[in-house]
Amino acid sequence: MRRAFLALPLLSACAPQRVANWLSASVEEERRGIPYGPDPAQVMDLYGRADAPLLVFVHGGGWTAGTPRDYAFVARPLARLGWRVAVPGYRLHPAVTHPAFVEDVARACAALDGPLVLMGHSAGAFIAAALAYDGSWGLRRRTRGFIGLAGPYDFQSSEANPPAIFAGLTRVEAIPHGIPLGGAAPMLLLHGLDDTTVRPRHSRVLAARGRNAGLDVRHREYAGMGHVGIIAAFAAPVRRLGLADADVLGEVRGFLEGYASSS
Repeated sequence: MRRAFLALPLLSACAPQRVANWLSASVEEERRGIPYGPDPAQVMDLYGRADAPLLVFVHGGGWTAGTPRDYAFVARPLARLGWRVAVPGYRLHPAVTHPAFVEDVARACAALDGPLVLMGHSAGAFIAAALAYDGSWGLRRRTRGFIGLAGPYDFQSSEANPPAIFAGLTRVEAIPHGIPLGGAAPMLLLHGLDDTTVRPRHSRVLAARGRNAGLDVRHREYAGMGHVGIIAAFAAPVRRLGLADADVLGEVRGFLEGYASSS
């Protein structure tokens, strides 16, 4: 509990995130603010070698907050695993409503070549799951793996804050239940048992659905870890000081090595 308490303030606001970025050593070939569309929010940051396999990390923020520059502390350790990491920005509520943010990330991925792994935290995991498994977005065949960190995947629109993010919908599904998952990419679902923002049931339900469809599914739950702690575990200060409640980066590394790196 002490580790979770200490890790929480690190990423609870933009300034601590930028401190985490500052304390994370840069990697080879960092490029920021690359436009993929006309809107100022439609930019992405790239980390790592251009010839490395591609991993797209979609940030969270409740579909109302967040920018790519806030997540260098996540992208850099992933790039050190041998991946080219893209962190796309996307338009946010109240400027847009669903599905504009999914459309934006799909557009960012279309600007990048080759197979990819889709990864996201919280609201970003919702977006990444939609792109990985709903073929209507045009990325399912390119997707070699999906990594969801504390993602909400199926909920009442009234649970969103504010509900107007999903105007016109009663129930929101990242992957509509009419879509068969057979033959789709393997998934890694990680969730903290102390997460009161997005309850662990979300990952449990998606894991069961994936297994029922015959997918390769890894599902891990972490005692003592909350919603912020699971992404804070990527920050170099948290890992170096032993404040992370679990080796989340190690779990991601194992998935990437075992499932996606050779695809």
